[in-house]
Amino acid sequence: MVAEEGRPADFVRDLEALGPTFIKIGQALSTRPDMVPPAYLAALERMQDDVTAVDVSTIEQVIEAELGVRLHSVFPEFDPVPLGCASLAQVHRAVLRDGREVAVKVQRPDVAQNIRSDLDTLQMLALKADHNTQVGKRLHFVDWVQEFRKALLDELDYRLEADHLERFGVHLARYPTLIVPQPLRDLCSAKVLTMDLVKGSKVTEPLVACAAPSTR
Repeated sequence: MVAEEGRPADFVRDLEALGPTFIKIGQALSTRPDMVPPAYLAALERMQDDVTAVDVSTIEQVIEAELGVRLHSVFPEFDPVPLGCASLAQVHRAVLRDGREVAVKVQRPDVAQNIRSDLDTLQMLALKADHNTQVGKRLHFVDWVQEFRKALLDELDYRLEADHLERFGVHLARYPTLIVPQPLRDLCSAKVLTMDLVKGSKVTEPLVACAAPSTR
């Protein structure tokens, strides 16, 4: 029984070890109870969302290269300890010159290049599976990989995320209890997203909200 329980966890660890592309695949699979057995589904839903942080000096270099400014000329305060780290990016609290608190989401170095390489490999494997296996001919893995490629590459462009924040802000403006953090367009690029800092708790931790607000 222990061995059976270990298999889903081992599968998740293997996906995490393979890097961001495969973590995203695991997260996508976690939403497909029609395809994934319950034990694996439960393990995938707990996929890692707190990875080792990139050194703050590297993050500073990304911000300065993307925005064309010196970090501390824009952010007099920039917390070196990230609020959260994920497979594609990490988020830091910062303060603007006017005292406004913001969250700065920064893409991890080389992640886009690595993901494109992984996607090319997946495309090749899917093509072979579609041509050489009955399940491939039935399910068309190449189509799935192409859709996954588009979604993941869009996720790497934070200008699109800024667009979504603005759009949601407009649509939800009539609901004052719903807060949509808005981007600061002059401080956004494909790899950097600066937005309002909203303090609160994760929806999966409702009891924590009553005790101590979180910045995540």
